[in-house]
Amino acid sequence: MIDVRDANRFAGLTEPIDLIAGHIPGATNIPFTENLDATGAFLAPEILKEKYAAALLHVLPENVIVHCGSGITACHTLLAMDYAGLPIPKLYVGSWSEWSRNNKEMVLAG
Repeated sequence: MIDVRDANRFAGLTEPIDLIAGHIPGATNIPFTENLDATGAFLAPEILKEKYAAALLHVLPENVIVHCGSGITACHTLLAMDYAGLPIPKLYVGSWSEWSRNNKEMVLAG
């Protein structure tokens, strides 16, 4: 599972939207902003492919799930992975907002 929120939200240091700060257990943090170059354009497809292939080394493409805070920003990473020629992963639409409100196990700031 890839959490595309910024590192501080993932770590539970700040949470500007939801009632609880933290992340879903087992998630890997790859902020969506890391898909972009200094001008705000997507990195070259080859660079994106290398980055995600390395991050998902032991994960089958059909098992990759991407989420963010509310399910919108995660779509940026789905597009980046498609642009890189990788299979489009699943989107957890409810994302952190849903997970943190439904008594699910979570990693909280401590």
